[in-house]
Amino acid sequence: MYRFDQHRYYRGFSGAGLKGVDFLALRNDDQLVLMEIKNYNPRGPWKRGNTLTEIIAEPDILVHHFTAKIKDTLLAVDAIRKYWQRRWWRRILWKIFSRLHPRYHEYAFWQRVCTLAGSPEHCVAVLWLESTEIDQALREKLRQRLSEKLMDYCSSVMVCDYRHQPFGHSLQVFP
Repeated sequence: MYRFDQHRYYRGFSGAGLKGVDFLALRNDDQLVLMEIKNYNPRGPWKRGNTLTEIIAEPDILVHHFTAKIKDTLLAVDAIRKYWQRRWWRRILWKIFSRLHPRYHEYAFWQRVCTLAGSPEHCVAVLWLESTEIDQALREKLRQRLSEKLMDYCSSVMVCDYRHQPFGHSLQVFP
């Protein structure tokens, strides 16, 4: 798992107005997980913006925000792929990286991410919500709306928290 919104690849795109998810991860070597984490636990009066009260009243605010991040992230990953394919020597390195395990080399990770991102059936969108006030009904409502919006980009959408998550230890964590 890499912190995408802090990675050097993403920093070049953020100035162009693209948004990015918080994390990219590989699951079972055949799924790309695009994960956004939102913490709606009480933090103090200085926190402004989309509060949990606003999200509960109008879930489409979060649906629109998350959908835009998924689309922009996939657009950025495609640009990374094109960058690697532009020069003949990068194409050779790309083939070499495809033979390495993504866990042990950063460029092998990116090669795998770019390969999987090109096929929606290999992409999973995960919205991780932290709050004691979010119930199962709201999570399911968000999942349904996100699934409709992202059907052309991801094979499945999950809305999770620490109590309700399907991953266990199956996500690969990278330095």
